Amino acid sequence: MNTATTRRFTHTQLVLVLCAGLVALAGCSDNAANPVISQEQVGNASVSIRVGKVTGTGLSSVELVVSASDMDEIREELTFVDDEATGVVVVSAGLSRLFTLNGYGEAGTLLYSGSELANVVADSRVRVAIIMSPVSDEGTSVPGLSGTIEGFSYLTVSPPVSSTNWDDDLEDDGLEFRLLFTETPGGDNILWGNAIVNVEILIYVSTGRFSYLKKYPYPVFQSDDILTSWSDRIRVAYDDLLPNISRDDLSDTALDMVIEVEISLADGSSFADRSGDSIAIPQDVLSMYHLD
Repeated sequence: MNTATTRRFTHTQLVLVLCAGLVALAGCSDNAANPVISQEQVGNASVSIRVGKVTGTGLSSVELVVSASDMDEIREELTFVDDEATGVVVVSAGLSRLFTLNGYGEAGTLLYSGSELANVVADSRVRVAIIMSPVSDEGTSVPGLSGTIEGFSYLTVSPPVSSTNWDDDLEDDGLEFRLLFTETPGGDNILWGNAIVNVEILIYVSTGRFSYLKKYPYPVFQSDDILTSWSDRIRVAYDDLLPNISRDDLSDTALDMVIEVEISLADGSSFADRSGDSIAIPQDVLSMYHLD
């Protein structure tokens, strides 16, 4: 199913996931539906955020802000190396905690920001998905991207997905597939090469062979990267994919999956496609990840 859209750059290419495992300093209620929350319940929230290559290109620092009406505001500059931002903050348990991520350029200019509310319950794990969007005054240009693809209107995930050995060792290294860039559905592929575009990949376990129904609501693989040519192939390393699935997710040696791809251009426009596919994973690879 192909969906081609042109909209401002506020989509999931910049979804950052904050996982806070809170270790309570006070007890919590046995009633999970109605947790008893008090100011004495606090914990260390370990933050690990993969910013992504494109976003990280324009950033020099990332800040986490946590605020609520019943607590003092927390501001913590995260350690930012390459495209990974990490840090530890102490958050009191309570309702409606506002988590905000701010990304700054070298001159201290705020380039990206996003916020999301979450309830923090002691002795629990909190997952907060924050969509960061450009907030600079540089028009609609997206930092890190450049150029355009003339005539591009439709994106297609081109089958088949193959298991590929790309480093010449004994075992296959991961999945590989192509993208097609066309002006009309089923049209000729546009052979572009003078642009830097972002590609976000999400892979979900599906309910059956070539099904678009997702077995779980969360992806087992997510990444964003850059493409510089129509000939660039999408590669998904088994090291990043297979540790996130169980033996029950396989049909014999095959992984049934839904692949979602979104391409973003420098002007803020984006194009998406989704494909249901199935790939037979070599037995020796399954054995390496204890999935045989």
